[in-house]
Amino acid sequence: MNDVVYIQPVFSLWIIIGGLASALCLMIWKEYQRKIKFFLWRLLAVAFLILSLLGLLVQPSWVTKIKSTGLVVLTPHYQPEVADSLLKANPLLKFVTVDGARAYNNSTEVSSSDELIHSQIVLGDGLSEFVLQEMKSNFFYYKSELPFGIIKWAIPPNFKINQKNEISGTLHSKGKATIKLIGPGGPEDSIAFTKSGIYPFKVSFTPRQAGLFLYSLTIRDGLETVSQKFPAQVPAEKKLRILLSLKYPTAEARYLKNFLIEKGHSMVTRFQISRNNYRYEYSLHQPIKVDKVSVDLMKDFDLFITDNESLESFLPHETTALEESVKQGLGLLVLHNSFSKPTNSFLSIPLKIFKNDTAHVQLGSSNYSFSTLPASIDALAIEAITQGRDRTLSGYLSKGVGKIGFQLLQETYRLLLQGKVIEYAELWSPLLEQTSRAQDLKFKIQVEQEFPLYSDEPLNVNLISTKLRPHLLADNIFLPLREDVVIDDYWHGTTWAGKVGWHKLAIEKDSTVKNYYVSAPSEWQSLRIAPQQNANKLASQAKNNDLTQKEIRTERNPISSLLLFLIFLLSLGFLWLAPKI
Repeated sequence: MNDVVYIQPVFSLWIIIGGLASALCLMIWKEYQRKIKFFLWRLLAVAFLILSLLGLLVQPSWVTKIKSTGLVVLTPHYQPEVADSLLKANPLLKFVTVDGARAYNNSTEVSSSDELIHSQIVLGDGLSEFVLQEMKSNFFYYKSELPFGIIKWAIPPNFKINQKNEISGTLHSKGKATIKLIGPGGPEDSIAFTKSGIYPFKVSFTPRQAGLFLYSLTIRDGLETVSQKFPAQVPAEKKLRILLSLKYPTAEARYLKNFLIEKGHSMVTRFQISRNNYRYEYSLHQPIKVDKVSVDLMKDFDLFITDNESLESFLPHETTALEESVKQGLGLLVLHNSFSKPTNSFLSIPLKIFKNDTAHVQLGSSNYSFSTLPASIDALAIEAITQGRDRTLSGYLSKGVGKIGFQLLQETYRLLLQGKVIEYAELWSPLLEQTSRAQDLKFKIQVEQEFPLYSDEPLNVNLISTKLRPHLLADNIFLPLREDVVIDDYWHGTTWAGKVGWHKLAIEKDSTVKNYYVSAPSEWQSLRIAPQQNANKLASQAKNNDLTQKEIRTERNPISSLLLFLIFLLSLGFLWLAPKI
């Protein structure tokens, strides 16, 4: 242990020394001239007075170098043999355990997270993300074994009603394993693995109604079985305002129209009978006449469905109005009945000739064959919705704020004739929803943390508003928000996950809602542990060759300013009192 003195002078050190030295000489001369008693005591008082002033002005402290014993944090599933090796290399190591980790020798439990941020060595599953962000020094990390179960997970934020929804992930199996997806109505899907290893997997299900549901994944690996619940938020189908205008009523168009009406969408249908005569049909919409396409007319619709022949026959001012409407957000879906010559028009879908006029598409668990337009899309920025083996069969292109969608499959109505309503919806519903006009929201709520969420853990909430100051409720309790210092109308807040179950974030006096689910502490541990191990591995940066060396730290112990001030007062008081004694 070595001690040194560290000073922090208020002014320049030379000014302080020069000034106090002059004051010392002057005071000694004055005391020498005073012919009174206690001369030596008065000189001693002068010395203490000057020293106390020196201490107050230079603020000295004792800096002590200490060889640290080293702090080892034991987290759940740590390997005792690794702890034994560390203790043998350095018997002075101090061991502490976090909640859930078994005790080791004379280890103590961590009293607060402030103690963890000074860790030198971490064993086991590792430290949580919010502790890693506060770490004050580098540390060594020895991870535990990769846990059995799901270690990666990809799930859509919102599931689609009456559509196939896929869940993908990665499973760590120690032997033969089976994953079974179970919904509120019973088993939905399953997948099996024949030997140990790390495997990607996919399971799917089709929800039949909207709402908040709990599904579960049951994983069986030999004698071990784990069942874990996950949330499924299934919003109601978006009700669209659709204008369907076709050159002539094909069977495909009639069945599509009937499908949309059964789904409860607002429909205006226009079929051309002759050059200037049209037949109109209405569903959940007031009767109107669509004599010509205009920007004002299109503001009342979310989606305009037409065929390529009708699009090519529009008058120039109608084409211009439709272009402007798409730029402002209108969705345009073009049904191709024939191959059109490529053009540079804003509304055209860039097609190129393709050798095959049939395609095989998997819907649900079955494969279906459809006739197609012998064409493919000649564009790079395509958002694919239905993908064939060798080309994109349906999707959309973003144009301004709006989108232009396409469907190359022909005679898809045969699915309805066979009673395959779910399969038909799987072809058309995603295309219609994603191509249509985006919903104009005043607020958008985002939760930073990914699934799973656990009780008593911080939950960071971000909120985007449209020039309005939001009032956010977390389970009907107001949550304080702060606006981003750089981005306007971007707000941040922090809450704490409550008890197990569904919870809600909502905007006061607005329909914007964000639901989230808090899992039980015993669930999804493998999904939590695997990313935590990777985060600790990336955060640890210490050198392995320093493992057995004691860490050298310094501690500063400042001399009390109050003590120095008392010495100053006592010295000054004695000099004032000495002539009176």
